[in-house]
This record gives sequence, C-alpha cells and structure tokens, in this order.
Amino acid sequence: MAHRKILEGLSIEPSDLDLSAWPGVLLDTLSASDRETFLSRKRAIEMYMSPHFTLDQIMRETGVPKNRLISFVKRCLSEDSNGLLWGYRALIPQKNLKSYTRTNLSPKSEKLTGIFNHFLNKHKHIKDLIHDQFLTTKQGRATDPVKKPKHIHSTFLNACRSLGLSMQDYPFSTRDLGRRSLYRYLKKLELNLPNQAANRYGDEAARHIRHTGIGHKNADHILKPFQRVEFDGHQIDLILTIKFRNQFGDECVDVLERIWLLVIIDVATRVVIGYHICLQSQYSASDVLACIRNAIVPTSPKKLTIPGLKYPAKGGFHFEAVPQTQWALWSEFCYDNGKANLAKIVTNRLANVVGCAMNPGPVNMPERRPFVERFFGLLEENGYHRFVNTTGSHPSDPRRTQPEKLAIKYEMDVEELEQITAVLIANYNHEPHSSLGYLSPLEVMEQRVVHRGMEPRWLPEELRKDVEFFGVPAIRTVRGNIKKGKRPYITFEGVEYRNELLSNTFDLIGEEIYLLVNTNDIRYLKAFLKDGGELGYITATGRWGITPHTLQMRKQINALQRNKLLHYANNADPIEALNKYYEEKASNNKKVRNSLATHQRYKKQMESQVPEQKKDLSETKPSEHAKPLNHDRQSKQSNKGGSQTSDLSKLREKFKTINL
Repeated sequence: MAHRKILEGLSIEPSDLDLSAWPGVLLDTLSASDRETFLSRKRAIEMYMSPHFTLDQIMRETGVPKNRLISFVKRCLSEDSNGLLWGYRALIPQKNLKSYTRTNLSPKSEKLTGIFNHFLNKHKHIKDLIHDQFLTTKQGRATDPVKKPKHIHSTFLNACRSLGLSMQDYPFSTRDLGRRSLYRYLKKLELNLPNQAANRYGDEAARHIRHTGIGHKNADHILKPFQRVEFDGHQIDLILTIKFRNQFGDECVDVLERIWLLVIIDVATRVVIGYHICLQSQYSASDVLACIRNAIVPTSPKKLTIPGLKYPAKGGFHFEAVPQTQWALWSEFCYDNGKANLAKIVTNRLANVVGCAMNPGPVNMPERRPFVERFFGLLEENGYHRFVNTTGSHPSDPRRTQPEKLAIKYEMDVEELEQITAVLIANYNHEPHSSLGYLSPLEVMEQRVVHRGMEPRWLPEELRKDVEFFGVPAIRTVRGNIKKGKRPYITFEGVEYRNELLSNTFDLIGEEIYLLVNTNDIRYLKAFLKDGGELGYITATGRWGITPHTLQMRKQINALQRNKLLHYANNADPIEALNKYYEEKASNNKKVRNSLATHQRYKKQMESQVPEQKKDLSETKPSEHAKPLNHDRQSKQSNKGGSQTSDLSKLREKFKTINL
C-alpha cells in the first residue's frame, strides 16, 4: 500500500521488519494507564506492518493518529547507543530515545539544561583536554598519575580562563563553576569507555575488564583426570617466625618475609595432586621441580605433631585414596610466564620425564588458570586468614591486627605451617564441590579412574627408582699434570672433584667428560665418558664432600667470598660458615632469615635421608682398589656389555640444547 513507502525511505535491513525479533517490554513494570497506552501503540505498529489494514482502520481501532503512527514507526526502527534496534521499547510512554541537545549557549536563561555539553561541543580542545586528563594514567605526568575529578575541574577552569571568558560567561556564571556538570560528564564518560576508564582503578581492574565477561567461553570441557593440570604460586597471607642464635650466641625469635605455596591441581577433578612450600621471598626453578616431583612420586603424608590436627580417614591425597593414580603423569601443563617456570631445567623435565605439552598461556592472564586461582582463595579464607598472624587479603583488612607482633608472641614456625597446609589441602580434596555435583574431588577421581576406565599415563616402573628431577647435565674438561704430580680431576663451581678411578687415569687429562649434577646435593656428581661409558660418582674434595648442600648454596658461598663477606679456614666447613653468616645477619635482615629457614629445613631433610643415601652411594661408588683405566679399551668393553649404558644413549643429544 502507498503509506508503506515510508519504510522505503529509511535505511533499514530487511531483517529489521521481523517483529518477532524486536526487543520486548515487560508489561508488569508499567502502570495501568501506561500499559493501556503501550498496548494501543503496539497494536498500531503491528497493523501498520501488515498489508491488510488501511490507515483509517488503524486509527479507528487503536486511536493512534496518522502523524503519531509514522513517528512511532521511525522510533521503533532506530538504533540505540549500542547499535541495537529500539523495537517495542520505543513505544513505552515518556521514553526518551535521544538526550537533550541545547542550541543556545547564553546563560541568561534560568534553565541551564544541556549547557555543559553544548559548551564542550563548541570548544573541542577543552573536551579533548578533559578526556585526556580523565582517561590517561601514568603517562607524561610526574604527579597525579590518576587525576581526581576535583583536579580535573581546576584544569577545566584554567582552560576556560585562557579563552578570555568573563564572570558573566559560562561556567563562571554558575554557583559551583560547572563542577556538578563536569562530575556527571566524567561519570558518563566512565560508563561509555569502560576499557580506558578501568585503568584509573589499577592494572588488575583494567586487565580483568578487558579479558572477562565478553564473547563466548572457549575452554574445552575436561573430563579425564590428568588430561590437564594447572600450576601456580601464591604468597601465603601469614607471618611466620624463625628461631636462631645471633652473633652473641643468644637465641632469638624473629619474623620471616611472606613465603610461597606452589600447587598443581587437576582440572577435571579439582584434586590438588602436588604442592610445595618455598621459604624464600621468591620461588626458583628448583622449587617448581620440587612441586612437580611431589605430584608424581608417592610420599608419606607429613607427620602431625600439633594436638587435634588430623587427616581425613580415607587419606587426603590421590595416591592414598586412589592407588591407581600413583606415579600418574599428566598430558598438559598450564602455567604462567614466570621466570622460574620457563627455566630450561623445568621445561626439560616436563618434556623428558613427564612427557607433557606445556601451555604457558598469555602474559598476565591468571583467568586462564581459574581453578588453581580459585583454590588459593578458598585456602586463604578457610585456613590462613583465620589465624591471628594473618596479613589479610589487603592492607585494610580488619583481620590484619599487628601480624608480626602476634607471630612472635605465638611463635608459629615453618614446621607448623607445613602440617597445617597438609591438612588443609587434604580436607579440600575431600570437600564436596557444587561444580562436581556435590561430590568431592577425590570421589570424582575415583569414579572416573576406577569405575569409568579413564586411566592416566604412568611413569614406567623401570624408571621409577632412578627418576631424577633435579639432575642437570654439564660438560667439564679433565685437568691434571703428571710432570707436577697433579692427579686428574675436574672442577665444578670452584671445587675439585675426583674418585679413585679418575685419579689413576692420566690419559683422560685434557678430555671432556659428561656430568649429571643433582642440584639438590652436589657433593657427588655422576661422570661419563664421551661415548657414554660410566666413570661412577666423583666426590668433592675437602669439607665440600662431607656436608650436604645444594647448587644454590654453593653459588651463594662463592658469591659471598668474591665480595669478601664470608671467610673460613681451609679445613673449616663452608656450609656451616654460611649458616653462621645467616645467623649473624638475620637480626637485621628479614630476607636473610628466609634463607636461614631454607637452610635449616634442608639440613633437617637431609639428616632424615642419611642412612638411605649412604646405602645408595656404597653401591655405586667405585672400589677403593680401582685400577687405572684406559678409556679407549673401557669404551669397547662397555659397548660389548650392551645394556649397561642403554639409559644414557641420548645423553649427548641433551647436551646440545642444555648446559649448566
């Protein structure tokens, strides 16, 4: 019909004429009179869009006049600020589709509605200045990296004065000099440009608003246990104490810097399969490896000495509750881009021992590891935040009440924290989750592994005894001089190493040998010839070969010596000297206390392993009556032996990409 030609003059898509796709209106929110008016307008629009009704029929039935009907049609087919069709929403009585635009800048009128926006549209450079002051943070300003509205108002007035405006001109003619109008404009600016405005509230808010709540979730739904795991580290919200003797021999109790909890959690079942507590102010690659080892190698639960503290009856860890998951390996490892996580030794162990894919994810995007992040929040709220020595979740947290003072009063130490953490994680693994159908993580893992046949990969049994998480390869040249009576030896981190076999094999001088270094105890290194033939364990000379110590400790001692901060006699124990150095500095240095606590825990752990280590070394160290070795002849004999060095066949390939 002729009146439908109005639609031809509008720039609309054919799909916009589909009334069933128009946004609707909830009638219950309208008053009785407004509901009646709205329904009349809606009926008029529906009749107009149908070719079976004339304008006269529409007017008689709905009471909507022709000019109003055409206006309603255009309103319904217009778009809102988000680019969506107004549809039936445009028919709501007293609904304003466009904001008021003032055309007269004169402030002589009593009503000043819209004058601020009109002023900004006339003076574009002031509008740009306000946007820059409000939306730009940290860049180009030595002070006020985030401008407050009151300071933006001062800048706005200075810009108005530079235009030569008098006291009779806007904004100086108003009582508040345009302050309320500016504040309303800034609020609207924040709502219209949320991605930029969020920078005013910190990097965390800006990152979160950019990457969450939009689009569709594209993460796969993981069902199989150990298909994907998430790893992350979290600084525990507790202040702990350490006991030590100061330089005067007096026993002291002082606080540590906050320490780290490293966790690996299974995505499919939410089971925490491994964790490690790092006592340093920042965790290292060795700590990451310790966490990986704890997730794979079945161990005895932490012994509890705190009265009333106990594990769940069925065992709180997967290797206890579901024996089929002992020595289980995962297929994908999700972690952040932390320096320790990307270390070569970590990526090497994940590739060669675990045999998994590595997914570091985008930089600064913890949302890609939601389950481990959520776990840390639950652990804090259900555990650490309940102690008097908690630091709380933020500086203004009311639970934060002199945590250092209370920590010293109650003397909560690392050993107690380890016991508490073990029980908290065990209880978490037994706690029903709503996202798991109110089953506990361990129950889900048991159902899927035992009853549904979703078995993981396992570390081969023949590799379990000799699996090495802390071993790194190195190459060293054999030194020595028969003319000066200097027997063959190698040097590693400033210390000479040898064994009886190496000391009697002078034709190795000048040759390179391969080393496997256990960074957790470098008293002994395992040595091999170039062709893979084993030379056995070589031992550090002097006191270096007696007291257990890590590679990191050796490097710390060497650095302190170079800086002339640590001195000890030739026959003294360097590890004990390092411990005394820590005790002397611990009174005034919180970071040193963390190093001292790490040293004390390591010493305690090694003392508990002494009998087993001595037995292992007695089986592998060369005989005291070893004879000199012709390494060419030895290599032929070892090749004849076949399987003696089968596990070392790819050793040289590793050295091409990895070096200490």
